[in-house]
Amino acid sequence: MIYRKRKQCYEYRNNSEKIGASWAQKRKLAREGRAVIIGHCPSWLRQTEDEKGFESMPERVKLVHRVRAKQEPSHANLERN
Repeated sequence: MIYRKRKQCYEYRNNSEKIGASWAQKRKLAREGRAVIIGHCPSWLRQTEDEKGFESMPERVKLVHRVRAKQEPSHANLERN
């Protein structure tokens, strides 16, 4: 029983160190401008093929602008009250 607990503790610590090192590498690449750390991005953007930045998708940008234009009058009314 004690052996199993000790082994579990070692595995957790080992996994934690590996994950920590992986994130440290990702942060280093991001600081150097060689990578972007993100799991998801807004639907009107997509990650570039080299994964160093984002590019907008014009058809989706237009849709976002249309939705935003329809929302603005209602937001303006709320701000006046």
